[in-house]
Amino acid sequence: MYQIKDSIGIFTSKDNSIIRVEKFYSGYKVEMKYSESLIKLFKILENPVEEDEILKKLPRISKRKINSTLNELTKLGIIEREEKNNRKRLSILLLGCGTIGSHIYSQVSKLENIDKIILIDPDKVEDDNIERQDFYKDDVGKYKVDVLKNRCTSKNVCVHKKYIKNIYQLKEICIKNNCNFIIGAADIPSSREISEIICEVGNSLNIPYIINHGYVSNVVMLPEFYYPNCEYAFKTNRIFSDRFNQQVLTARKKLEYSKATNLALIVSKQIELYAEGYEPIYYKKRGFFNDELFRWEER
Repeated sequence: MYQIKDSIGIFTSKDNSIIRVEKFYSGYKVEMKYSESLIKLFKILENPVEEDEILKKLPRISKRKINSTLNELTKLGIIEREEKNNRKRLSILLLGCGTIGSHIYSQVSKLENIDKIILIDPDKVEDDNIERQDFYKDDVGKYKVDVLKNRCTSKNVCVHKKYIKNIYQLKEICIKNNCNFIIGAADIPSSREISEIICEVGNSLNIPYIINHGYVSNVVMLPEFYYPNCEYAFKTNRIFSDRFNQQVLTARKKLEYSKATNLALIVSKQIELYAEGYEPIYYKKRGFFNDELFRWEER
């Protein structure tokens, strides 16, 4: 099935000499020589259509030419090709439902291709959670996992009120629930130790995972997507931490609600693209949210 991507505008010059394609979602523009048959093709591709149907509607154009054009438009990011039933169905385990995890759940639970969500967190909602985490005053005193589960009626959600302390605990839950994706958003015993556990389990069960290193004051780290057992892998020994010992670290603020939501949107998009067979956004990138410039930065 072929179709013009969403948020695409196609225009012709006043003298019909140029076709201009504007990809509003990325800000890029592509110009090409005007062709009446190309305009007809674009109109056909406004809705999903099979290749055979395109050939029927453009009988004067050879199959070879149409295939070549479709391939070129796909490379340019103007149209997309979707194979039938090629979307992955996911059973996601979310480890941690606090400042970052609660926002991730709010976004991920709305994705269409999610069959099951496993929530792991033993904590209850407290008063100081309200301004940062995705909870409300009426939720205070309730278990975080129960509150989040009750918000989503369209998914199969199961909860575990416990801390994950080792590889075996996490692996057992993944196997029992047929989990095929892990998201880390916990910081007990520490963000680094949790990341190591997730990495080991992901590689052992051959399932992808997303690592969230957390935040320092109001600066949050970029979520990192990893395929299991690949050359590009999660590294527990960071160059900086190997060469330097921490002496002072100021963290007087708490992460703002908007920053946590921003991060959650990236995680949701990473999962959505992975499920559709595309490379996740920010793949092989490490960085942070620049609090002064209000944008994501690579490091």
